[in-house]
Amino acid sequence: MTAVSSNTSLIANPTVAYSSAAVSGSLKFTPLADQSGTATITVTVTDGGLDNDLATTGDNATTSESFDVVVAATYPWHNKVNPLDINDDGAISSIDIIVAINELNNNSSYLLPKPRSGTGAPYYDVNQDGQLTPSDPLQIINHLNETDGHVVFSFDITNVNDDILSQIEVGDHFFVSMYTQDTRSTAYGVFAAYLDMYYDARLVAPVGTPVNTAPFANGASASFATAGVVDEWGVFADVNQTGSERMLVSTIQFKALAAGTNLFGSDSADIIPLHDVLLHGTNTPVPPSLIQFGSTSIAIVEADNGDGEGEGEDFFTRDGLQLLSNDNYLTDELENTLDLLLGTTTTN
Repeated sequence: MTAVSSNTSLIANPTVAYSSAAVSGSLKFTPLADQSGTATITVTVTDGGLDNDLATTGDNATTSESFDVVVAATYPWHNKVNPLDINDDGAISSIDIIVAINELNNNSSYLLPKPRSGTGAPYYDVNQDGQLTPSDPLQIINHLNETDGHVVFSFDITNVNDDILSQIEVGDHFFVSMYTQDTRSTAYGVFAAYLDMYYDARLVAPVGTPVNTAPFANGASASFATAGVVDEWGVFADVNQTGSERMLVSTIQFKALAAGTNLFGSDSADIIPLHDVLLHGTNTPVPPSLIQFGSTSIAIVEADNGDGEGEGEDFFTRDGLQLLSNDNYLTDELENTLDLLLGTTTTN
């Protein structure tokens, strides 16, 4: 009698415990550690035939039976290959943080269901305790903050006066600015800066195209085709080295749509080599593993005036002029004066 496993990376071929002529036998097997899945065990019994001799195969007879063994994962919501990679895209980035925080915002902390109805991402259980709690995204945040690299991307959220914002009202407009920095011990500066930036499309929306800042003035790119992502956002600089300073690259205007906490996260651009991250002083593109893709958040609250519009951060751009558009700032008289200066007509 023999027994064979179809999946030896999960269950090795079982050990057969059987003595000839006995009416029963047994199989012994143990799943390999930290593995889950299904293996088919096929048991084959051979009879010696009329001469009762297995060595004379001419009259031997065989019969086989198969059965499946399902090994359930102890922690089905945990990414065994890379515990910090919640979305299982092969990289650890602020996108993994966003996935966890959005789920926590929607459903709070909870015990992850087991067994799991499906497989694959998202793998919420970073710390392998069977739950989704704030501790899971915190481990990713700590890892990213500790990671040494060559390039750092970061973001500021500001109003029209360049004041840093941590909270805004529904209806307010605000700026999200991308910064980059060469963090090598000998830093000559970032030459090309491209990334994908993610946001919650239920809470905020872009209302303008990127405004790039010198010396980053070439190869401008950004796509808003997919809600929730500014795809392939970036630009490259001129011939002059940008050094080790934190450099403003590009800015996009957004509007707050609903109350909540929006997390802006970033990850590597996808169109390679066109949108490689490049540094002065080397011809080799910077791999994502050596880039710290930053994130930032903004709290959005309901407007105090009850009409769904903010009180002091609402502005727009007309003919290249940035203007506050709340009634408290832009009166009918000022609106008419503006029309005369620009040669335009507005309807109130």
